[in-house]
Amino acid sequence: MNSTTPDGPRQTVSAGPPPPPIQNQCRKCRQPIGGNDAFCRYCGTRQQVTDPFYYHPISILLLAFFVLGPFALGLVWRSQSMDRTMKIILAILILTYSAASFYALYVVGMAMYQELSALNQIL
Repeated sequence: MNSTTPDGPRQTVSAGPPPPPIQNQCRKCRQPIGGNDAFCRYCGTRQQVTDPFYYHPISILLLAFFVLGPFALGLVWRSQSMDRTMKIILAILILTYSAASFYALYVVGMAMYQELSALNQIL
């Protein structure tokens, strides 16, 4: 059905068949899966597009500084949300902080040892 508008003739678009469902590949086994599938039906691998919160740079730094220390380096290198340069910068920050923390712990431990040794000699 064609009609005329002030701008000129108007064409109607006929609706064709619906588009086929989007086919993706599994991240692990490369089998075809649906576009909205959360898990692969062949191997069960999660098809999550984004990283969990603990793979983001700020979360990694907080975990490294307050909980994990140098063990957070594994999170840095497994994160897919950062490029290589950012991973190197975070790794250097974590290693520097860890080394400074261990050195401070050593200094405090030696000071306590010397104080206890002096106290032991007095008694």
